[in-house]
Amino acid sequence: MIEIQNLVKHFGTLKVLDGISFRLEKGQVLAVIGPSGTGKSTLLRCINFLERPNQGIIHIGDTQVNAAKASCKEILALRKHTSMVFQNYNLFKNKTALQNVMEPMVAVQGMSAQEAEKRALEILQLIGLSDKRDSYPSRLSGGQQQRVGIGRAMAVNPDVILFDEPTSSLDPELVGEVLEVIRNLARQHRTMIITTHEMNFARSVADRVIFLSNGKIAEEGTPEEVFDHPQQERTRQFLRKFSAN
Repeated sequence: MIEIQNLVKHFGTLKVLDGISFRLEKGQVLAVIGPSGTGKSTLLRCINFLERPNQGIIHIGDTQVNAAKASCKEILALRKHTSMVFQNYNLFKNKTALQNVMEPMVAVQGMSAQEAEKRALEILQLIGLSDKRDSYPSRLSGGQQQRVGIGRAMAVNPDVILFDEPTSSLDPELVGEVLEVIRNLARQHRTMIITTHEMNFARSVADRVIFLSNGKIAEEGTPEEVFDHPQQERTRQFLRKFSAN
């Protein structure tokens, strides 16, 4: 379970997140949609303290943190419950696909290299990259690199995986392979929060949808409620732009 209460983030005088609150049950997928610059990526980065929120309560699994006074020990405990998939892959360029997936198991979890390699090989098979185990990122397509990034996030078996617009840096023909990996994770009832501009994907994979506007939750509900019966005019305006494309 993940629960966010009154999350606020300022950058100087700019309030990027303005009292965000939501709850997500174990095994559910939350899609966060909204225009660029409305705080979607900042929300994910605040959840695992890549950005420190100014205030708010973050509760993941058995760990709860008060952002205003969180200690380093509390932040590290919270991060153990999450993993993140970035827009631009963030792979280690000097490590193979196998080594990239192994890294968090060895460095963070203290797993032996032998045990980590066995688990990493299983993950590479799940994401369809067993044949690329010894390939470096420079020899992988963007879609393959992002799948390795997803595999690395899976490796630590987190309570929630955070996806920051995972297809935004990909050529259109590579988007499908990444989305299919995420769909498979949803079928396995992995808890995930996904920021995305892929509206059809969000509709098909999410249990809950949040529409962010100006740092606030303007609309929240099931995919059917948000996409088919939006209550707010701002939501309707946003969705019309995608239906017109």
